[in-house]
Amino acid sequence: MNVPLRKFSDELRDKIKLYSKKHIDIKDLINGYDISNENLSYSHISELNLSERDISNCNFSHSTIKLIVNNGVARNCNFSYVTFLTSSSFRATDLRNSNFDGCNATNIDFAYSNLRDITYCNATFTMFSKYFYKAKFSKKFLELMHKFLDIEGLSEII
Repeated sequence: MNVPLRKFSDELRDKIKLYSKKHIDIKDLINGYDISNENLSYSHISELNLSERDISNCNFSHSTIKLIVNNGVARNCNFSYVTFLTSSSFRATDLRNSNFDGCNATNIDFAYSNLRDITYCNATFTMFSKYFYKAKFSKKFLELMHKFLDIEGLSEII
C-alpha cells in the first residue's frame, strides 16, 4: 500500500533554502514529500528515487542531483543548469515542456521517455545511444538534428 506523500510546510521550505546555501544534501529532508510545484533550485541531492510519481512543475535549476524518475511524470520541470550525477534516470517518463537549458545530462537514461517540446539550449546529452532508445522527440527537434547533422535515414522519419 502506498503511503500518501506529505505536503511541504513553510518551515521545510526555509530549511531547504538554508541547506542549499550551505551545499548540504537535502535528500533526507524531502524524502516522502510531494515535490511537485516546489522550488528546489541550487540544491544538492545525492540520490532520490521518485519512480512512478508525478513531480511536475518542480524547479531543480542550478542543482547537483541524482534523480531516478522511471515510469513517472515530470512535465514543465526546470532542469536548467543542473548537473546530473551518474546513474540518474528518466526511463519511460513524460518530460514534455521541461527545461534542460545548459544542463549536463550525459549518460542519463531517457529510453522510452516523452521529450516532446523540451528546451535544451547549450545542454550536454549523450545522444543516439541506448540512453535514448525509443524516446519520443518533437518534429522541430528532429528537423534541427537533420539540418545540422548528417544522420543517414533521419529525413525519412520527419
